[in-house]
Amino acid sequence: ANKKGQAAALVSLCSNSHPVNRAKIGSSEGVVSSLVDLIRVGTEKWKAGEDIQGTYKHLDTAGLAAEAIRALSENSAENHKAFVEAGAINELGGFIVASKGGEDGKVCSFPGQSNNGPIGRTPCNFFRMWAAAALETLSNDYCEKENWPCLYDWDDDEKTLTIHDDETVTIDASAERESIANIDGLLEELISIVCSIDPARGHMREHPLPTESMVGRDDGTPSTVAWAAAGVLKNLALLDTVRPSIAADGPYNCLCKMVDGSDWLESDIAEDVLHHSGRLDDCDAYLDDLGDDDYDEEAHGGDL
Repeated sequence: ANKKGQAAALVSLCSNSHPVNRAKIGSSEGVVSSLVDLIRVGTEKWKAGEDIQGTYKHLDTAGLAAEAIRALSENSAENHKAFVEAGAINELGGFIVASKGGEDGKVCSFPGQSNNGPIGRTPCNFFRMWAAAALETLSNDYCEKENWPCLYDWDDDEKTLTIHDDETVTIDASAERESIANIDGLLEELISIVCSIDPARGHMREHPLPTESMVGRDDGTPSTVAWAAAGVLKNLALLDTVRPSIAADGPYNCLCKMVDGSDWLESDIAEDVLHHSGRLDDCDAYLDDLGDDDYDEEAHGGDL
């Protein structure tokens, strides 16, 4: 498992911000299917609840595979299609649901371990973070003008979203968003992840901010998963059938606090979720009611 994980890490390293490598690697025989298979094996080992150390190795490998899927599928129609056809969405979403909190309330509590088992940095949370990040990329629409995920304008009168400046869509992931939304229990778990952190926590060693986390030390702590979960919610909010669930007061309250939080990555993604939900403009009054400083729209990037 470790050698396969190292190979997956190299795929990410060579594919990030490198479209030529991304195309070459993604089209190489067996790459896509092998990465998806690593996700499947990691989930199976987790569900089996045997050999905690062996399972953790598989989860680290699966997390690296999920990171590679994210890198390869970014703005690549061919790779995107290949991963979808290989079943990546169900495998990635399936693990996030499978590792949610059990009766003891502990997320990533290994099925065979006691309630006093390992906490903090675990390969399970590492896998959850990259699984969510990969789902975000697989559910992004990409537009031709910016060569980047499409931007949307919210019409408050019509309560609808439209592509900004009528850009030409090069990758339409509406079907993938539907597939993600149809994974039983996933939407609820993504919301639970976002609501599980304290966005105003500042720098805390035991609960690091995503932008201050150190690879291999902090990237498997629970506090680094929320930004990735919010990224998936950002895209699910594009669905008319799902938007009301994300715009409801519970998720909205958590996201609004995240907008005003300590980490710019969490804040930016939470803004996107609320913008797609049609509730970004409500944050100022909500935070004021909580007694916090007014939400400063200009300081947070202005209109989206």
